[in-house]
Parts: sequence; C-alpha cells; structure tokens
Amino acid sequence: LNEEAKRCQALVDNSAEALAPLLSSRMVFVHSSGVEDSRSQLLNKLANGALRCLAVRFTDLSVQILPGEQSAMVSGVVDAQVVLDGREQRVLSRYLAVWCIESDGALRLLAHQGTPLTHA
Repeated sequence: LNEEAKRCQALVDNSAEALAPLLSSRMVFVHSSGVEDSRSQLLNKLANGALRCLAVRFTDLSVQILPGEQSAMVSGVVDAQVVLDGREQRVLSRYLAVWCIESDGALRLLAHQGTPLTHA
C-alpha cells in the first residue's frame, strides 16, 4: 500500500503534518506498550515532540486486501529508536494496521495494534 509507505515515512520524518491526512478521524492506535491514542492524541505527540523517532526500520511487510476491496490489513515488524516523554527507548514490535476507504474515497488508517517482540 502506498499509504502505508507514506505513514512509515511520516514517522521517520517526525511529521504530524504528513501523517494527518493518512489517519481516519475514527482511528484507534494501540502502541506496543499498550497505550491507546486517538488520531488527535497521536498527532499531538508528534507535533509537540513528546514522541520523536530517531531511527525507524520497517520489515516483513505483508498486505492483504479484504473482501469487497474497501479495506486492507498490513502487518509487519517495526524496529525503532524513539524518544517518548523525554526518555530514549527501543521499540521492537510486530504490528497489524487496518486501512479503509472512507466516504470521501480516501484510504486512511482506521486501526493499529502493536505487540512487543523480544527478537525480530
């Protein structure tokens, strides 16, 4: 999915502005820590620097278009060095993202769930 590549790049660039049009207003983003963010919460964290990606690598990406071709699931592994609330940490997780075509015809991220990994 081109949108998933754009999402990944927006995170690498720490760009809330680039990420915003890719997120559904209904989005639920569950981090591998178990913290849940809405669209506005996630964008605010990026915009105010509470969440900053120092290095991000996405691997094992798999895309599955769901029946009806109105939504897709993307799974993969993210290995990132981030600063969260002023503390640098490594995030290594497998994730599942659900994208859907919304009423305006745009494909947007509806849900994200991360699960921590002990190894890639």
